[in-house]
Amino acid sequence: MELEIVIRIQAQEEAETEEAQEVAAQQARMVYVCEGCGLQFFGILAFAEHDEESRHMTNRGKKVIINGHR
Repeated sequence: MELEIVIRIQAQEEAETEEAQEVAAQQARMVYVCEGCGLQFFGILAFAEHDEESRHMTNRGKKVIINGHR
């Protein structure tokens, strides 16, 4: 019985990991536009890095969120 519980937990964790990977892949393919300067960025990471350096979005009271983390 304990083994069944462990197997179910592992299956759930694998499903959550696959879902997170799919979301990350989608975000990496999207184009993001900075509202401060109008530059376009391919992928959320490049966009977040730009905001970290420029604070364009942060200064407008907006947050760049990547998978639920600021």
